[in-house]
Amino acid sequence: MKRVLAAAVAALVGSLPACGGEGGGGAAPKSAPGDDVVGWQTDLEKDAPLLEYFARKAEAYGCKTVKSTDEGVAEQCHEGPIIMLKKGLRVTVGCKAMSLEDCRGLFQRITEAP
Repeated sequence: MKRVLAAAVAALVGSLPACGGEGGGGAAPKSAPGDDVVGWQTDLEKDAPLLEYFARKAEAYGCKTVKSTDEGVAEQCHEGPIIMLKKGLRVTVGCKAMSLEDCRGLFQRITEAP
């Protein structure tokens, strides 16, 4: 299971949109004029317990779980809110009230937390 989880996290990190707004291995970043939510999606090759993993890592980083369901987890971090949604093999990560670059950085810091 650790290998499947590691592969899923690597797929999400690999799909992080580039700072210039170009997508990595996942779908193009999601944002609209006047919209304060940014994020990206990727499709996993195998199912993995990413929501639980993300919640544990976010807590280790210092975030607080605001809401947790079978399809998603919302975390309130010092930098702002970040969510992870999972439906089947499609995973979406999004942030509110921050730039895509800041969201990307927050996601990376959370996934690298001990």
